[in-house]
Amino acid sequence: MKSQLVLILICFSTLSFGQSFFKKYAVDTSRTERKYNIHLVKGNLYSTMYHLSGEGLNPYSELVIDQLDVNSGDMISRVKFPKEYSFVTHRSIVSDNSILGVGWYSKPGGFSSENVGVYKVSDDNELQLFYEIGDSTHREIPRDITVCQSGEIVIGSSRLFESGASYTAKGIVTKTSSEGDFIWEYIDDIPSARTEMRSVITDVANNIYVLSTQDGIQDSVRLTKLTPEGAKLWTRTYQEGFLSKAQQILNLQNGNMLIAGYAFYDKYGGASSNFYMEIDTSGNAIWVDDYKPYIGGVAYESEIKILADGRIARVYDGYGYPTLMVNHPGGEVDFIKHYDELDVRFPDDLLQLDDGSFIIVGWINPNLNTEGYTSWMMRTDTEGNLITSTEEIVNEFNTLSVYPNPTKSILNLEFDKNLYDQVVIYDLLGNEIQHLKPMKQIDVSSYNSGIYIVWLIGDTGNVSSRKFVKQ
Repeated sequence: MKSQLVLILICFSTLSFGQSFFKKYAVDTSRTERKYNIHLVKGNLYSTMYHLSGEGLNPYSELVIDQLDVNSGDMISRVKFPKEYSFVTHRSIVSDNSILGVGWYSKPGGFSSENVGVYKVSDDNELQLFYEIGDSTHREIPRDITVCQSGEIVIGSSRLFESGASYTAKGIVTKTSSEGDFIWEYIDDIPSARTEMRSVITDVANNIYVLSTQDGIQDSVRLTKLTPEGAKLWTRTYQEGFLSKAQQILNLQNGNMLIAGYAFYDKYGGASSNFYMEIDTSGNAIWVDDYKPYIGGVAYESEIKILADGRIARVYDGYGYPTLMVNHPGGEVDFIKHYDELDVRFPDDLLQLDDGSFIIVGWINPNLNTEGYTSWMMRTDTEGNLITSTEEIVNEFNTLSVYPNPTKSILNLEFDKNLYDQVVIYDLLGNEIQHLKPMKQIDVSSYNSGIYIVWLIGDTGNVSSRKFVKQ
């Protein structure tokens, strides 16, 4: 079945920066797709994603690159790159007007032999190269990819050493030529500890900075500096004692670097919250700042970009909804936008266009989705605004309202009973909590504290949903 695009919200063409839109994408229900990264190449908008085909216990993943209309989100073209074995892209960047990416490469018998695949696609959608790296006896998880000033490719990954139901992990850095020829491999080996690779960058002298999370309980952030030849210069450890997890390291315009991650601070009641840290090229911290969570904390993954004016933009899952946070270069918050009026989550990437507007892409958990959508994209204005008010969404597209929200016991529902014959409540992991006939009040006093989604389902295809917080 061919993929189809569904426009969910009206485009607002009256905004001076261009068109604001929110769009969901659907494929047939036997497949799923995930938009991992979004790129602007020679004025064209491209998303790199994986497309899961097949049924039952034999799924097959393909690398897919979509060209999308920057003003509407409509698909212009789609190119699939089927390989002999299943491939799932994880991270991609733009290098010399080509898309360079890294992902999982699965062969028969599982992830057991050189299972990190690196690909390069030209701006005319031609697959220029595809090669494999990794240990031939251990599963390896790709995390990041970057390019040196001298043209060599650097890949960061985590190599798993399994023993029964448990495992240890070691951070791996692999350097290749621009054509994929192996140069060297560095193993960040800490005895009796687990090191999960998160991010790699290079500086103007081709030194490499390797960011990872140290220990199985994710209690600290670890940064290692390597020479261009792969020799270790130093290792620094930060954010100890907060169950901290590293996410990204980025080059700042002043020559320093930014470390981004999240941690669990007592001052926020143990809820997870984002943090930033600026460091110099010797690993010394210049400033550290953290940010109080909105509701319930922040989810584990996020994407951070340094904007053209030096500000820091971060998109993340705010425990049930996409959130965009933009900070000034010194860490002060410029603005935060919570898109909790949208029934999507899991943002994967963001991009700022030349006019200052933002493109954000993400995916939809199939366990929480009864409409068949698999991914989404939106374009905001320069301050992260999508539409003029949440009421426009509620009145036009969502016939359900819930109150009080948050609630400790009784949740009231307002909807047209003629349109729906089922009420289903899920938690954020997609677990069904309750399945009811249509009713206007639900006792949720026995629920654990957290965020839930109430769905209304009709036998004619009507579907509506709302998130609520149980205190």
